[in-house]
Amino acid sequence: MKVTTDYTKQANPDTMYGGAMSSYRMLYWLKDILCNFMSDPVNIKDDRICKLLNMQDGATPEQLNALFDVGVAYSESTKKACTTPMIFISLGPRQYPVRGINFIGSEPDSICGWTPMRQGCKHKIINMVITIMTEKYDSTVVFTDLFEDFLLINEDLFKQDNGMISEFHVTGVSAPEMQQIGQSAHAKVIYVQKISVSAVGGISWTSDTQGPVFRGVEMQVSQQ
Repeated sequence: MKVTTDYTKQANPDTMYGGAMSSYRMLYWLKDILCNFMSDPVNIKDDRICKLLNMQDGATPEQLNALFDVGVAYSESTKKACTTPMIFISLGPRQYPVRGINFIGSEPDSICGWTPMRQGCKHKIINMVITIMTEKYDSTVVFTDLFEDFLLINEDLFKQDNGMISEFHVTGVSAPEMQQIGQSAHAKVIYVQKISVSAVGGISWTSDTQGPVFRGVEMQVSQQ
């Protein structure tokens, strides 16, 4: 079976279900969820956001690509430095609760030295941060409220959409923060607010002995 890190590729009918929970796929899934939400003008009820994005009938694909990015704000590799408004989606720390271990199978045979097939799984928690940046305090607060409410309301629905996860939670929202020129490589004064979310999934595995290996027979003739 082909394994792909891009959940949008049709490697198999259940590509979001195959393999372990992946931080890469989680990042781009969350980005696509937010992009899809912003693409429908019905969801944008605040005129201030419409004016900020210059939206009439919803955000165009070009506007969405300019609005969202994945990674570190204003890194050397990004071409969107000093662009506002901007929403960055980045990874936080990962955690592995001890309660998640579960082995299925018999114990190794200490006499013969063989190891039977074993199946195991472990819970995995991926934390992510959605950073909203605009040039005005009010704009940052309005944007953050929009995404915060959308994520809170749809926590349970995200589990149905993304087969990799069993839980999705909004874990907190930071206070709005003003960043001066030169701070974090900004070329202008901006206001930043962060939404922290976490997703719970798992990693599973099966281990088994290789079994006997036939190495072949080689004839050697000695001359005396």
